[in-house]
Amino acid sequence: MTHSQYKLLLGSSATSLILALLLVVLGFYRAHLESGVVAQQEALAKVQADVNRGMVSLRTANSIVQDLAQISANKPEVQALLARYGVTVKHNSPSAP
Repeated sequence: MTHSQYKLLLGSSATSLILALLLVVLGFYRAHLESGVVAQQEALAKVQADVNRGMVSLRTANSIVQDLAQISANKPEVQALLARYGVTVKHNSPSAP
């Protein structure tokens, strides 16, 4: 093996070692980033679950208010209950044909 071949082999080996170490470091960095993304996805899923529960509560409350509004025409205590929570019910009188 000549001196130039030895230098070429040594340079190639060093380059290969550096590239292998770089790949290992990049693999650890990617794993770190993935764990961060997973943590953010879990946090986002919790927030989305809270939003979904809030939407269900809102729909339920609206349905209850609509049902109570129909009853409140004949019952002033139901009107008072709704008014206590800021709901004003206006009843349309049936129009004569």
